[in-house]
Amino acid sequence: MRRDAGRAAPRSPDQADADTAAASAPIGGWYTCGMADVTTMKISTATRDRLRSLGADGQSLEDVVVNALDAYESQQFWAAAEAAAAAESPEQRAERKRIEGQVDHWMDGLR
Repeated sequence: MRRDAGRAAPRSPDQADADTAAASAPIGGWYTCGMADVTTMKISTATRDRLRSLGADGQSLEDVVVNALDAYESQQFWAAAEAAAAAESPEQRAERKRIEGQVDHWMDGLR
């Protein structure tokens, strides 16, 4: 067995400099330096163009995505609330209204 088996090959000064630079690079690399908690998504150019068309002038694609997600989540919330209201029995509705009345009366007393 060779004595140097398992050892790393000698490094040139250029390789050592590159290793040092890579080790000292900010987490996420140089491209995202100064950008907190970001990631990259691969989307088609057609999707990117659709997102751009939804945004106002000067609005970033992230803002467009966040606004779209907010709208979607709101729609999902209200769809679930409407489904729950439709599934409520008359007895359940009466009990809920009774409890809401008690809470309203209690809150009015705090004024």
